[in-house]
Amino acid sequence: MSSADPAAEPVTARRPPGPAELGQGHPDRGWIADVREALDRWAGAAPSSPTSSVLGGGAITAAEAAFSDLHDGRPALLLPSASYALRVGLQVLGVTVGDEVLCAAIDWPSGLAAIASLGATPVPVAVDPATLTLDPGAAAAARTPRTRAIVACHLHGICADVPAIRRLLPGVAVLEDAAQAFGSRIDGRLAGTLGDAAVLSLGPGKQIDAGEGGVLLCDRITRHEQAIAAACHPLRQLLTGMPDADPAALAIRPHPMTAVLALHRLARWSPAAAQSAHAETTRRLAGDGRVRLLGDRGRHESSNAHVPVLLSADGTTAPPPGVRWSRSGAQILPGLTANDHGSATRLLARVRLARVRLARVRLAGQVQTPARSKGG
Repeated sequence: MSSADPAAEPVTARRPPGPAELGQGHPDRGWIADVREALDRWAGAAPSSPTSSVLGGGAITAAEAAFSDLHDGRPALLLPSASYALRVGLQVLGVTVGDEVLCAAIDWPSGLAAIASLGATPVPVAVDPATLTLDPGAAAAARTPRTRAIVACHLHGICADVPAIRRLLPGVAVLEDAAQAFGSRIDGRLAGTLGDAAVLSLGPGKQIDAGEGGVLLCDRITRHEQAIAAACHPLRQLLTGMPDADPAALAIRPHPMTAVLALHRLARWSPAAAQSAHAETTRRLAGDGRVRLLGDRGRHESSNAHVPVLLSADGTTAPPPGVRWSRSGAQILPGLTANDHGSATRLLARVRLARVRLARVRLAGQVQTPARSKGG
């Protein structure tokens, strides 16, 4: 055999580069360091079982328990994405082929896709222009005998008025899309604990960013068990106590690193930094007649660093010093009349997310954000 043959070359194990060897120019340098820190944190834990996305042990169990503890003890199920969690949430609420599901006309389209994937019909309804969340009165007017559920999205971290929705649509199941609202509240009540079920996102840019992932919260253990039957590996179904695994389950499991990263983010998360940035942005916008802050601050407490605002009618208002505008990622959902589509388009064109970038300092291992930036 020729020495030039690659098969003849000795195989040597290559050690991955350590933190000091990782080049300053590597685009993933910060992310890699954060993943290592997350693994180190988990290595110091004392789980009672190994981590398994098949069985649901270890970090999976720990992450689910952590999210449950933060949401009034509602049972939590870790899933590979919030979009899939929306689908599973609708399943446990009984949505099936031929049903109608109400949703906000202005939204990120994952809810619509989840509804359609079950053979149900999405019914977009108008939003409240003061919050850009679903209008309870419009939802009540859109109800028909085929209405099975409603997806109440807490867009931009502003809670939809779920108490009013439940009052005006008795008997209709409510699924909260709290993907952007981890830690937000309405009337002092926490997003994720208002409806029959709720979905959190662990995707990029969210308050708890694990790279990708979702959490389904249910108001009762029977719905939690239905979610396991619909989405988990047959072995986890059996371990839950089900006599037989559901052969029709669309078992799509989260990666174990989703749980490890989520636990790492939760350990470092505090609403103080976001609330400080939110308050500073609000202060800088106060009294500016060209913009209107969305959400009634007497009712809504947002956990987001940004503040959604509505610009003056021409939509060209420049931000004040130290404040940056970014556009909303929401879209106009299909299925509206021409007039409704036009009015929703004009409304969304005026929405901006306002944010002040504040300096961050590290104190006792925690990242803290001062209430005031230096120089804006």
